[in-house]
Amino acid sequence: MQNKILRTGLCCLAVLSGILGGMLGCANQGSEKIKERAEVEGQAQAQAQAKAERDSQEARAKEMESDLQQRESYYQALSGTYEGKFQLAGEEFRARLRLAPSLSIYRGTRVRTADEITSDLNTLNLVVQSTHWPLSAPSAAVGCLFLAVRPDLKLGTIHTFLDTCPYTLDFSLSSDELVSAKSMGQKILNGELKQVEALNLQMKPTARPDVFSMALKRVPEALP
Repeated sequence: MQNKILRTGLCCLAVLSGILGGMLGCANQGSEKIKERAEVEGQAQAQAQAKAERDSQEARAKEMESDLQQRESYYQALSGTYEGKFQLAGEEFRARLRLAPSLSIYRGTRVRTADEITSDLNTLNLVVQSTHWPLSAPSAAVGCLFLAVRPDLKLGTIHTFLDTCPYTLDFSLSSDELVSAKSMGQKILNGELKQVEALNLQMKPTARPDVFSMALKRVPEALP
């Protein structure tokens, strides 16, 4: 009788051990599944965050590229040669301005990095070459070269200064119509005006109080 009870007890213990083992196995499987799910969710979140950052960077780059192209288009509208006349000590002088952007920007379809566009934004300037001479003696021409000029795009005005140049230049967009420089600048920014035809110029010597004002008209580029 005791042997029978002992065998029964051992059988019960075996059954309980099997049940407990199964339960532990299920618990371990459940933990592994939770761990796997957490890893998958973590990877998905990391990928989503990386994509959001890339999208943000691309959107910012496109915005900067648009600003760069707008600035370059403005400089291209100004680019060219302008001439006019002014009087000095009873003698007639001719003045000439040559304007050109300092670089040609990228026009491809690739979305560039912010660093690439920032480099162009920092180096894109307007180069201004100023020359004037008495009509009676063209060989006596003098002038200055301004390499890093930044026009005020909204006001349509440009100021140049150079330590080694004996005068400064202030000029603004002009037109035969009664349109302000600011309005013309806005038309360029809006893409309504592709080329500036005239400028109002004030040349101010640094060593005397005179101010020489003149209207400059676009002229054909001289052949090399």
